[in-house]
Amino acid sequence: MSSHLTPGHITATAQLSGRSFASFAEATTAVLELLEDQLPASVVWVGHFDCEERVLRVVDARGGTAVGVEAGFQAPLDSSFCHVMASGRGAQMSNDVPRDGAYRDLDAASALSVGSFLGVPLELNSGEAVGTLCAMSTDLDAFEASDLQLLTVIARILAYELEREQREREQRVLADELRRLATTDPLTGLANRRRFLDALQLEAGRVARGGPGACVLVADLDDLKTLNDRHGHAAGDEALRRVSAALTAAAREVDVVGRLGGDEFGVVLVSCTTAADSLCFQERVVLDLGDDLGSAVSFGVGVLAEGREPDGVLAAADAAMYASKNERRRRLGNLQPSRG
Repeated sequence: MSSHLTPGHITATAQLSGRSFASFAEATTAVLELLEDQLPASVVWVGHFDCEERVLRVVDARGGTAVGVEAGFQAPLDSSFCHVMASGRGAQMSNDVPRDGAYRDLDAASALSVGSFLGVPLELNSGEAVGTLCAMSTDLDAFEASDLQLLTVIARILAYELEREQREREQRVLADELRRLATTDPLTGLANRRRFLDALQLEAGRVARGGPGACVLVADLDDLKTLNDRHGHAAGDEALRRVSAALTAAAREVDVVGRLGGDEFGVVLVSCTTAADSLCFQERVVLDLGDDLGSAVSFGVGVLAEGREPDGVLAAADAAMYASKNERRRRLGNLQPSRG
């Protein structure tokens, strides 16, 4: 038997190599359709080695159900044709499975009535075998050496597509993580000032298009510097985290909570149209913080309505917060207004 690809195999692989695929699933479909045409008397499939659950899972298959292998089929990994083949770290062909010592004692050999088998591992550049490209037939002597070479060439193409998709997925995950880090306050996990202002601009756009108004709150933790000086910055950080947790717990999923910097937090309460509408939110936050911190948070509210600029609304909320803070200090006997 010649080990060279036949003219038909060469044409088919050249066409496949010249294609680009949007995903590994699309590449798998193209590969199996090609093999179904080139190996018409067999079932062809792509399998995945799930080493954690110790099973072989068939990703997709073509060629009918003559040997009982179809998409979604799974078998114990250690007793599967594919894993036995891949353990040898190379493409394998058997045209007499019932007499082949490598396969004849496998439960699948008799259960699937396998006469002939071709298998090629799907290997990453690291050498790890993560799956398999296989063909089976109920007939003896169903395959030529050129068929095994065909699978070997195509398996390389498929492994390349798998690795390319994995790299792209890893790059997307990395990009998402970098984006998250760039827009998240590292201490509290809230949106940082940049992301909060972006969300505020987005909400202003909805209001300008006729959407309901929103309340913009600024919350400030009083005397954070004193807390840091007396008990250390770890205590101050813990207080900031408690305030952020209380604000988050009181907010709805559609609302936006962010840390504006230092001891100041911002909240956009969507569809909250008057300052009075925000009082329930403030009460929930104070109740959650308890006696020790609840009385140490000052609030200011601005209303985002049609025709009002978001920067101006945020500034109004900030001014209202400082007015509330100073009023509280005056009540406690501190007659000197403070911005700290």
